[in-house]
Amino acid sequence: MPDSEEKKEKFEVIKHKIDSLVMAMRDLSEEDVKKLSVKDFHELDKHIFDILKIIERY
Repeated sequence: MPDSEEKKEKFEVIKHKIDSLVMAMRDLSEEDVKKLSVKDFHELDKHIFDILKIIERY
């Protein structure tokens, strides 16, 4: 069962990192968001899509 325990630990690390990202995004002010370019949003979208693909594997 170490494999299951290892997956659980990895999941917790990923969850913590996603939580940190969400908190950082919530801290952005409306002015900060207005300063972002279309390229920034496309880059963010790409990363979110990658995260969703990883989650689907579990």
